[in-house]
Order: sequence, then structure tokens, then C-alpha cells
Amino acid sequence: MARSGYVPPTGTYLGTESWGLTVSGAGTLTLSAANTYTGGTQLNAGTLELGQIISAGSGTIAFTTGAQTLRLDTNGTLGNTLTGFGLGDALDLRTINPTGATFTMTGTTLTVTEAAIAGTDTNTVTINAAPAGYQYALSSDGQAIAGTQVRLEQIPAFSINDVTAAEGNAGTTAYTFTVSLSAASGTTTTVNYATSDGTALAGSDYTATSGTLTFAPGTTSRTITVLANGDTVFEPNESFLVNLSGATNATITDTQGVGTITNDDPAPTIAISDVTVSEAAGTATFTITRTGATEVPITVNYATADGTAIAGSDYTATSGTLTFAPSQAATVTQTVTVAITNDGVFEGSEQFALNFSNATGATITDAQGIGTITDNDPAPVFSIANAPTVTEGGQLVYTVTRTGDAQAAQAVTVITGAAGDT
Repeated sequence: MARSGYVPPTGTYLGTESWGLTVSGAGTLTLSAANTYTGGTQLNAGTLELGQIISAGSGTIAFTTGAQTLRLDTNGTLGNTLTGFGLGDALDLRTINPTGATFTMTGTTLTVTEAAIAGTDTNTVTINAAPAGYQYALSSDGQAIAGTQVRLEQIPAFSINDVTAAEGNAGTTAYTFTVSLSAASGTTTTVNYATSDGTALAGSDYTATSGTLTFAPGTTSRTITVLANGDTVFEPNESFLVNLSGATNATITDTQGVGTITNDDPAPTIAISDVTVSEAAGTATFTITRTGATEVPITVNYATADGTAIAGSDYTATSGTLTFAPSQAATVTQTVTVAITNDGVFEGSEQFALNFSNATGATITDAQGIGTITDNDPAPVFSIANAPTVTEGGQLVYTVTRTGDAQAAQAVTVITGAAGDT
């Protein structure tokens, strides 16, 4: 049968209680040997000791606003419930063996483990649910020291920054990301991380990495290092990602850090050669050289232009676009061929141009190739015939003959003199 009695500020209560116990003032109420704890207890001030050398027992503790002390001694496994804990409250924890005890807080369950004579014993207290956006934490993360305290803290949030750096020409460059916790936590928090490809590819551009970051109580930042591979290949800026997931005792407000690998290599160059051919060759072939490895496609426009050689009569006009595919080779060449007209006309050497413009992915260092067409036709031959005989006072008419065609007008000088003169 339940019974009630006087409960002094300091003392020990033995027996069975189903009414409810109130601890007031600065005293200590101990529920100990032979006690079966089935009722409710209101903890206003002072110290409540639960479970000291009790083999079994459980009950509900009504917590009022403020800072109270709860002593959790163990001998066997006990379970109690704490209600009324809210924002601004604090629960100082004690054990009978403070140098050998450990407190842990998992969700709403507080556990004390201590070394006992017969081995290790535990006691648990289940606290009422935390308000939205808050969680329970221990001020010393379960370390067995005087003053270990249960309190409510706002659930912190993880975030990660972005990092931009040049890749370098050799070896590796470290991209160091900082993972931050919005506020110091009284409990251990963890978060998983893993890289993923963007335009940068794991293996060729950077080294993939993954793992778990652990933030001890009070820690607000940790770092993740990703190594990017240096090279001398021209390429666009590339990016990879560091993703956060699976946070414990915290949320994530920024789940992704972006690593931008900026290109620090010069663009490749394009140059064109000059060419000299006989008009009998039929074609003039220009060589275009791309210098410098690249991962970017290159295009460049070309078109012929008249010099002393005229399109249509001396060569065939041509135009178009050359494309160089991405290549790790130091140099790559392509050609442009222009048809040459073999006309049988004496004309001397003539020239036309092959011009380059509007390059993408490269710089033009020599934008014009000169095509020289050497003439293969013989020079015209001039001859003069003897004039017929005329009477004195008449005119002598000499005929000058040119043998062979010529593009330009030809001049010949005629000098008269006595027969036999040279």
C-alpha cells in the first residue's frame, strides 16, 4: 500500500512511493536500497540521486525552469523519464564515481556509464522531445568531469565554400575547401563528403576523394583538400564538385562546393608558310602549322587574294575554314591547295596571297602566305626581214616579227645604219 511521509531536504527515503516526491531547496534526496521507484518526482532545486545501489526501478521526473542537479548513480540498468525541460533550462549531472563515469546524449536519451565494483553499469533518462530546430547537447561531450551539463542548443548547419585556383604546369595543386558549422555545438557532429565530376574529370584533371568529417564539440570548421593535376595543355576553365550529405546532429544549408580549375597555359598559335611553284606544277600547296597542345577545337578562315597573279587567269580562287581537333601533340599541320593555270603565255613570276582570319581557340602569328608562280614559258623572239629595193627618194619598209605570246606589251628598238654596221 502506498504511503507518504516527511521528506527532509537531505536524507534517504526507503520503501515504496507512489504519491510523488518534491525536492526543494539545496538538499539531496536519495532513492536507494530497497526502494522501488514508481511515482513522480518534481525537481525544483537541490540534487536528486537516482539508482544508487538500486537493482531496478523507474519513474518520471518533472523538471521546472532553471538549473537543477541530477545525480545518476548506477547498479544495474535503470530507466527514468524527465519532463518539462525547455529552452533556457540546464541540467547539471553528477555520479557517485565522477572519475570513472561517462555521459552520452543520443537524441533525447541521456546515458551514464560508470565503473562499478562488479563491472560497468549504466543508467538512462529519456528527456521530453526538443523544440523544433533544437537538439539536446552535453557541455563536455560526455566527459566525466564535474559540471557536465545537458542543455538545448539550436541545431547547427553545415556549409561549404567554393575554391578557384590555377592548375599549374606540373605536379598537383591543392584546392582546400572549408566546411563550416554555423555555431559551435555541444555534441559531436559529422558530415559525409565526396567529389563528383563537372567539366573536370576525375583521374585526368583531379583526384577523386571522399570521407567523413567529424566535428568535436566546440569545433566550427574543418577542411577538405582535393588535388588537381597540372599540365601545359591549353583548355577552358573546368570545374569539379565537393558534395556534402548525411549530416548527424546538424543540418546542411549549402550542400555543394565548386572547385574551378583555371587554365594558365597560353593558347596555341597558327602560322602559314609561303610557297613557290612553277605554273606547270598545276597546284600550289600551303602548309598551316598549329603549335601547342590543346583540348579546345581550333577553327580559322582562309581566302585567296590577287597580287600580280589574277584569279581566273593565273590561279583558281579558293576560300573555306580549317578545323584542328583537340590534340596533345606539340605541333599539327594541315594544308590548303590552290589550283594554278598553265597558260603558255610569257609573263614572268607572279604572286597571290592566302590570307587567314577569325581564328577561334588559337592565336594567328602569321596570317598571310605568299604564293609565287614562276613562269615556264620562253620569252618571245623578235626578227626583222630585209626591206625590198626601192628607188632613191622612196621609203624602205622593214617588217619586225615577234614569235611567242606575252602577257605584257613588248618593246623593240630599231636602229638604222650603213650596210654591214652592227
